[in-house]
Order: sequence, then C-alpha cells, then structure tokens
Amino acid sequence: VTACTAVRTSYDPNDKTGEPYGQGVNNAILPGTEITYTIRFQNTGTAEAYDVYILDTLDASFDLNTLEILGASHAMVPSILADNVVRFNFANIMLPDSNTNEPLSHGYVQYRITPSSSTPDGASILNTAGIYFDFNPAVITNTTLHTIDYTLAVKKISIQGGIQLSPNPSNEKVMIHMLNKGSYKLNLINMLGEVVYTASNVIDQHTINTS
Repeated sequence: VTACTAVRTSYDPNDKTGEPYGQGVNNAILPGTEITYTIRFQNTGTAEAYDVYILDTLDASFDLNTLEILGASHAMVPSILADNVVRFNFANIMLPDSNTNEPLSHGYVQYRITPSSSTPDGASILNTAGIYFDFNPAVITNTTLHTIDYTLAVKKISIQGGIQLSPNPSNEKVMIHMLNKGSYKLNLINMLGEVVYTASNVIDQHTINTS
C-alpha cells in the first residue's frame, strides 16, 4: 500500500499528520468531521530495534467509541490506557536501522477518530505522540492542530429582496440591513430546522447578538 500526502513542512521521519488539514492557519473543520491520523517512525539509530511502541494521548474532545484502526506497516496490537492514551505496540518488530537498510527502517500506524458532537465552537484539538524504540527515551512528534468552526457551514449568502448582512462571518453580532422599504419579520433557523430567533416589524435594520 502506498500513501501520498502533501509536503507541508521540512521532512521528519518521526512525525504525525491529521487529515483533512482544515482551512486557514488554525486548520478549521466542521463539528463531527472525522480525522485520519498517520504516525510515521524510522529507526535512525545504530542497531536493530527489537520493539517499538507508540503512546498517543488523544484530545479530550474525541469520542473514543469512534476510534478505528486503518492500517499499520507491521504486526501491531492497540490498547486503550487511562487518560485517553492509546498504545500501539509493535512487539518483536526487529526494525533495521537506517544505516543498514534505509527502506526497511520505516514504519507507520494509521487510524481515524471523530470529535464528540458536544465539542464547542472554537475548540482546539491538539494531538502529539511519543515513539519508543526499545528502552530509549521517547521521540516526540510534532503537534497537530484542528479547530472546530461552526461558521464553515455558512455558504455565500444571496438573498432576494434587498437584504444585507454584516459582518459575515461574525463572532459577536450581525447587523441585518433592509434595503427596500417595508416591514419585515425575521426568523433565524438552525441546521436542524428549528426557529431559534424571531423579530417582527423590522423596517430599516436589526442587530442579532450571535453569542
């Protein structure tokens, strides 16, 4: 199996990626987005590694019931420990060092998991793993980042009848401007089809506190 990923930073043989990468500098994703993590490792020491294991502390935002192992480079046994720690155990892997056999000195594990539906808007989901080669200290991977962003569900607003919304997106309040004369009734409906806000007799403009 060959996996191809985008080169986003300088190469590190022991790293972690989370896909989809998300949007913007904070890697924004919608709530309920399934994240696929890949942890790669390489024996860059001077001797064969008899055992390799990975300790991966999952963010508290994740629903552990959605954890699914997708694949691994070698025979591996996963287990869930206390405090949301997942251990990936590569016992008797006999991983050659990169100086002896560079192509065979690599390994990986891949899994997917979904944040809980109760994860609040703006929550940061961080993830870092520690890779252990025999009795050596852990090699710590980079930290992945995803941010829950409910506004990604809002598409470009095109409304007939002369209505403008500003600012969009908004963090605190949104101003609704009526460009045509008349009296309007406003209904704010969430993605479940529920009316969560109503205003009547709006003539010129109206402000909604989005918090």
